[in-house]
Amino acid sequence: MFRGAVGRTYDTLHAYKVVHGDVEPRHVIFPDTPNPTDHCTPLLIDFDRAVIVSECGESMIEAERELVEHLLSSANGRGRSG
Repeated sequence: MFRGAVGRTYDTLHAYKVVHGDVEPRHVIFPDTPNPTDHCTPLLIDFDRAVIVSECGESMIEAERELVEHLLSSANGRGRSG
């Protein structure tokens, strides 16, 4: 769940041609939900390095996707659910 939800959040950002630019676990927050079984969408924070890219910026999006995948794989290896 953790890996999928965070990945979808970044996919949505990248669909709008936005690169966050500062991918770190501390920049992903999970809002409180009234019921622990409710699924929540992770929120990205700290967009001071974010940029909007054109078609020529696709390599920036791909690089950020790879970084997100690497960080999520690393977090998954430390025993987080995924």
